Amino acid sequence: MPRNASLIDVRWLVLSTAFLGVCTSTTCLGSQAEPTFQAETISSWRTLHSRTGWSIQYPSSWTTWSCHNCPDSTASGVYVTFGVLSTDDGTVMVYPLADKPEDQSVPHWLDEVKRSANLNPIFNEQPVSVNGLPGLRVRYKSTSPDIEMDVTYLVAGSKTYEISFDRGSQGKRLEDLPNYDVYRRMVETFRVVNREAR
Repeated sequence: MPRNASLIDVRWLVLSTAFLGVCTSTTCLGSQAEPTFQAETISSWRTLHSRTGWSIQYPSSWTTWSCHNCPDSTASGVYVTFGVLSTDDGTVMVYPLADKPEDQSVPHWLDEVKRSANLNPIFNEQPVSVNGLPGLRVRYKSTSPDIEMDVTYLVAGSKTYEISFDRGSQGKRLEDLPNYDVYRRMVETFRVVNREAR
């Protein structure tokens, strides 16, 4: 073997490792990669308007349901789940959380919410801003039981919202589910439209 062959192998290994690091970072919360969902443009999506003042868009082929089959998914104080009942590709849920105390800053409140709203181990987290609303995106992951969730917490004035994606089947990475990209697009459409609700 030529003397520089091992050097080339080592360089290739270093570059490959670095490349893998970049590639795997696209599945981490720090990634800025754009979702790849192309099956339906957002302009054709439906919009759900909650009477508490928030709205979110979702694919027109999806359905919505709520807590204990609540008859009105736009009513205040109820969570709303979005998805396709006949598939196991994951669901999106919007859930109103407790109000932020007036004496707490948004970062401090989000740090508290990420631990109190979900007791699963935190795998990764990233500050976010969605249409002017400060927030935090958190990946929860546990091996026993096999749990993986991606949750975006958003604060609008005193109101706090959770938008989460939960996989329907165990053993699959969230990024491997087609609805994961839809979830990320849906988060981008979330708005608090009623100023008084903020």
